[in-house]
Amino acid sequence: MKKILTLVCALMLSFAMAQETKNMDKAQEEAIVAVMQESASEKRNDIVLNPIALILGVVNVSYEHHINKDSGIGVSTIFILDDYVVGNTSYWHILPHYRYYFGKKWARGFFLEGFTGVIGQKYETIAYYGHYDYGLYFPNIYHNKKETNFGFGVGFGGKWETKGNILFEASLGIGRRLGSDLGEPIFAKGMLGVGIRF
Repeated sequence: MKKILTLVCALMLSFAMAQETKNMDKAQEEAIVAVMQESASEKRNDIVLNPIALILGVVNVSYEHHINKDSGIGVSTIFILDDYVVGNTSYWHILPHYRYYFGKKWARGFFLEGFTGVIGQKYETIAYYGHYDYGLYFPNIYHNKKETNFGFGVGFGGKWETKGNILFEASLGIGRRLGSDLGEPIFAKGMLGVGIRF
C-alpha cells in the first residue's frame, strides 16, 4: 500500500511540475510574441534634415535604421555648398553611427552615439607680396590643398516624435581626424533637424 501511495504521489508531483513548466513556457511565448508584435508595428527608419543649415548653404542630412527599441545604426552627412560659410574652405563628411536610446518609447528620448567616417577638406591659401613701408600688398601665390581623412568620435542628443510620425532631433558630437596636415585635428557634427519616421 505504501508503494502504491508513493507512486501516486510521485505521479501527481511530476504532473504538477510538468503543468507549471508548460504554463511558464506559455507565458514566455506570449511575452516573446508581444515584443515581436510591438517591434513589427513600429516604424524603423528615420530621415532628418537640418533646415537652418540648408539656408546657410550647408546640406546636413541623417538617416537611421532602428535595430530594436533601444538602438539604431545610420549615417550622417554634411556638404558645404557655399564657401562663404567657412571662408575659403570646402568641407564634407560622411559619418556612420551607432546610437543607444535611453527613452521608454521606441527609439526616442535621450541617446548616446559613437561614430566613425570619412572627412574631406579643400583649403585655398593666398600668399601676398609687397612693400611693408608703403603698405602695398598684392596676391602672389594661390595654393589649393585637398585632404581626405578618417575620423571617429562620440556624441549625444535627443529625438522626439509626434503622432504624425514627424521627428525633431537635436544632437552634438565631437571627433578627431587622424593623419591631418591641414587645419585642426578636431571636428564637430551637429543636427537641429526635422524629419519623418517611416
